[in-house]
Amino acid sequence: MKKIITTLLALTLALTLAGCGRSASSGNSFYAADKAAPAEAADGYWEGDYVTNESAYTTASYGGEAVPARREAKLIYSASMELETTEFDQAVAALDALVADAKGYYQDRSVRQGGYRYGSFTVRVPAAAYDDFCRQAGELCHLLYANASAQDISDSYYDTDSRLQSARAKLARLQELLAKAESMQDIITIESAISDTQWEIDNLAGTLRDYDSLVDYATVNIELREVYQLSDAAQAPLTFGQRLANSFTSGLRSVGSALEDFAMWLAYSWVWLLVIAAAAVVIVRIARRRGFRLRKKKKSTPEAAEAPETK
Repeated sequence: MKKIITTLLALTLALTLAGCGRSASSGNSFYAADKAAPAEAADGYWEGDYVTNESAYTTASYGGEAVPARREAKLIYSASMELETTEFDQAVAALDALVADAKGYYQDRSVRQGGYRYGSFTVRVPAAAYDDFCRQAGELCHLLYANASAQDISDSYYDTDSRLQSARAKLARLQELLAKAESMQDIITIESAISDTQWEIDNLAGTLRDYDSLVDYATVNIELREVYQLSDAAQAPLTFGQRLANSFTSGLRSVGSALEDFAMWLAYSWVWLLVIAAAAVVIVRIARRRGFRLRKKKKSTPEAAEAPETK
């Protein structure tokens, strides 16, 4: 039994050192110099397909020596854009159709009603349809702002995958040792190691699933605003008469808006205005009565002083 425990400890130590060696060699090279995809993606909004189709596990011959071929790049695409439109309902309907054509879905969708409307949409689309979707979405309405990025997670992805393969190999070996174990102490020790290894496998597999979801489906955040007039629209220079007419119209519109606001304020505050008016009337009446009494007292005082004394 000492042989089994010694073998188990040696196996665990060897797999642990192998996993640490892989992590040290690839964990800190997130943006390696030979990965030009993110730099190319930054040149435009969403131009170019940067995903290579080469296998991550094939080998090629170089100088008579077998070397690993370039791995498939694992890129997370994301974009954001701000749009404005004078026809909000038509724009939303066109966006819905565009998402359906791209075989995507809304991860989040909200529309604020009242006055000029505002919509916020988080769209997930397949990475293969990312470029076309962004181009077409930018052409739906007046584009104010757009930004796109591609995050390379190749090193983290393949490091996690390598650790997962090592953990699965370790689990298989532990199960073989468990089948050969005879003493209860050995069985308990091996089962504990199996439980820890299984937890590690589940954790690593979940991380890979999250990576695959982010890589397979790009994320596009869209803000859509309803406006009275499109901003930054190209227009011919205005003449002096047109500028004067626009100023006059803007002044009338400003006065009308101020009167509307005043009317809304009166409609909202009329009860308080009545209370204040009633209180003012009461205060004025009380003040007048007191003033009348004071004047009456002043008049009566000199007459009483001049009256002759009666004997």
